[in-house]
Amino acid sequence: MISIDLASLLAGVAMAAPADPSVSARRPPANTSTDASDEHLFETSDGVAIFRLQGYVSPERRFRLVKSAIASAKAQLVRELLIDISKLEWFETPSVSMRHFMFREWARAAGAVVRLAFVAKTETIDPEKIEIIAARNFGATAEMFSSETEAMAWLHEQCEAAKPPRSPIAASAPAYPDSPGFVSGW
Repeated sequence: MISIDLASLLAGVAMAAPADPSVSARRPPANTSTDASDEHLFETSDGVAIFRLQGYVSPERRFRLVKSAIASAKAQLVRELLIDISKLEWFETPSVSMRHFMFREWARAAGAVVRLAFVAKTETIDPEKIEIIAARNFGATAEMFSSETEAMAWLHEQCEAAKPPRSPIAASAPAYPDSPGFVSGW
C-alpha cells in the first residue's frame, strides 16, 4: 500500500508555477483571507445548506475546510449541501491526481447521506469531470456546476428522486386498524 501525506501531495500542486510570474507575488496576507470559519454555520436557501469559500485560501486549507464542512453537514443531518468555490482566487489548478484525492476524501466524508453540488468557475472544471467520477466511485451523490442556479435545481431534483413513491393502496386505505376498510400490510 502506498502512503502519501496530504502536505506532500499539495506541495506538488503548488510547485506548478503560473504562466504569469507576477501572480505568485500578489498573494494576499493570511489575515485578509475571507474563507469560512471551522464552525460551519451554513447559509440556507430553499432547504439547501450553502458553504462558500472566497478569496485566497491555500490548497491544504481549502481541502480541510471543505472536508470539515461536509462532515459538519452530515453531523447536522443536512441532506443537500451546495459548496461554492467560484469566488476563490486560484493560483494553481489542481492536477488530476489531486482532484481525485480531494473528491475521494470528500465523498468519504459525505457518504450516502449528504448530496454535494459544487459551483466553480467554468475554467477550473475538468471537462470530463474526473473529480465527480471519483466522488461517485466512493459512494457520494455529487455533481459540478458553473452556476448556483443549476446546482440548486439539481439538488432539488435529487431530493425529489430520493423520496420513496407512495403506494396507491396505502394512499387510499384507512390509516387505523379500527377503521372500516383497513388493509393490513401483513
